[in-house]
Amino acid sequence: MEIAMDLTLRKRIEEALAEDIGPGDITTDALVGPEERGAALILAKEPLTIAGLAVAEAVFRAMDPDVAFLTDREDGDAVEAGQTLVRLRGRMRGLLKAERTALNYLQRLSGIATLSRRWSEALEGTGARLVD
Repeated sequence: MEIAMDLTLRKRIEEALAEDIGPGDITTDALVGPEERGAALILAKEPLTIAGLAVAEAVFRAMDPDVAFLTDREDGDAVEAGQTLVRLRGRMRGLLKAERTALNYLQRLSGIATLSRRWSEALEGTGARLVD
């Protein structure tokens, strides 16, 4: 699912990571060895329409280019609460440092997609069209 990052997206991701991590994540660096590996899941907390998977992947790859970002979902998929969106494997430092920024993007973009789908469904059959 990896996307070719244009310069604007790369810059936004770098800015978001810099804002979140600042000069460093001293807790992660103090408690997790640089080569310690692990796994994580990203789960839906409520029913939603997924959006932003490629951006989330780009955030994790910005922290660790070797991270395994595994999903059988696509943007636009509807999922129920508790369903897995993404499975991750890689160096724990990268996973921990990227997770908040990646989740912020996924939550914001999926929130917009979910609300858009709800409005679109509410307008179905009315002849009205949702454009913005």
